[in-house]
Amino acid sequence: MCIRGYISDLYLSTKSPLIYWSDHYTLSPRSNKLCGIKITKMPKSSRPCPAPNAETAPFWNGARQGDLSLARCADCGRIPYPPKPRCPACLSTELKWITLSGRATLRGWTDIHLAALPCHTPPTCVVECALVEDPRAVLAMIDEGGTARTSQLDSPMQITFAEDSNGWAYPQAQCIEGGSK
Repeated sequence: MCIRGYISDLYLSTKSPLIYWSDHYTLSPRSNKLCGIKITKMPKSSRPCPAPNAETAPFWNGARQGDLSLARCADCGRIPYPPKPRCPACLSTELKWITLSGRATLRGWTDIHLAALPCHTPPTCVVECALVEDPRAVLAMIDEGGTARTSQLDSPMQITFAEDSNGWAYPQAQCIEGGSK
């Protein structure tokens, strides 16, 4: 007897190249082996592609142009992140997309020492930064240069976008000079 299920956009990192599952799978309870699965090996040079929806499409369109675009609530001024269909603070549906400066402050950082993220060799520096326009909006992203490791909390940061070989632009955070320990 086998257990059937569905995995959508699940990424596994093993000793072999990265495997991308986007089809039905069957798991044998005795052997714990996968059977009948469609496996596509992803190139190691690109990240997984985002799947924009109605709430996130303006963010990804802005990212391709190098702009940080997020929705701001017209009633209370909050910037919900990740993008949502309504404001989590006042439940208003009056959200207006704006282009932000990309300036932020460092809230914290951590190094991931496992090969958990596609296209990143460990350690990978992941930062949390609060937007200057709304400090309640905290974004988590990768610090490609690891500049947060030598910076103090509340150091100024700049959010930029870098295009990957798959054609998508991804946000990156980098500490601005003057915030080092």
